Amino acid sequence: MRDLRFNEIVGRRLLITGDVGAGKTAMTARLLSEASSVLDPNDITVIDIAPERREFKGVAVGGRLTDFMTTETGLRVMVPSQRVSAPRIEGRTASDVLRLARLNARSVEQLFKQYSTVPTPVLFMNDVSIYLQAGEPTRLLEVMASAKTVVANSYEGLSLRDDHGSGVCQRELKGLALLKKTMDIVLMLNATPDLISQHGIVE
Repeated sequence: MRDLRFNEIVGRRLLITGDVGAGKTAMTARLLSEASSVLDPNDITVIDIAPERREFKGVAVGGRLTDFMTTETGLRVMVPSQRVSAPRIEGRTASDVLRLARLNARSVEQLFKQYSTVPTPVLFMNDVSIYLQAGEPTRLLEVMASAKTVVANSYEGLSLRDDHGSGVCQRELKGLALLKKTMDIVLMLNATPDLISQHGIVE
């Protein structure tokens, strides 16, 4: 996989996927720093919906873009007003996982409404898988369509397969498959042979 630079994706849509600890957020943060250095910060919006950084089975999971960079002055950063959960990690039953996923989706919907009133040419989104677990993929696509350049990342892997029978994994996968069809570039970081055969990689 080659190391993309922001100037290569201007006017295009990039989706970065991978398992926990693959470097999705770090790569997104680097691209955001590059964008901030060459563009007017007022032309960039960041919708950061990742849960707070924590350890899961010895690997760092989640984390905001600001964990990897210093927020640029004037940059429009939008985060949910409510705490973002990691449903598959925090939930103990199917109903609990679904409840947390739905709460997350409702919080993210509020951000989508705010962004849609004043969209910007460039949109960065951190951890869209959180929304795909219980939200409507078509709504996510509508939000992305309002920007000329989109950089987003999403979980895709085998580490978080246990959803306690809630069905959020299947919903997430279906939404991600739909999302991939609309992207110009899809990068899967540290993909395993199983995932490559199941989902494919586009570079």
